[in-house]
Amino acid sequence: MGKRTAPSVYDFLDYRQFLRAWYEAEKARLPAFSYRYFARKAGFSSPNFLKLVIEGDRNLSEESIERFVRVLKLPDNEATFFRDLVAWNQARNIAEKNLLFERVIASQR
Repeated sequence: MGKRTAPSVYDFLDYRQFLRAWYEAEKARLPAFSYRYFARKAGFSSPNFLKLVIEGDRNLSEESIERFVRVLKLPDNEATFFRDLVAWNQARNIAEKNLLFERVIASQR
């Protein structure tokens, strides 16, 4: 079969762009893959939750981040980077953004 073409979370500074690329890769690998399928696997009641997150209409809570990490099957180091990326992208003030940006950049190295 074809090789796995999943994107690396380390190649992104925007978790929503990573999720879009991941979704597109999964859809290419498994044509039956859908937003509804993802929601069911992650335990979300909204069948288009992933789509809403990708489009910026929803943010991720700590609980939903963990559901995403599980479905994305991220190894520990990538899961930590994903959590930091989400926190940085969703930070509410500049001090928090700056602190989290340093963690994201350090993890990418």
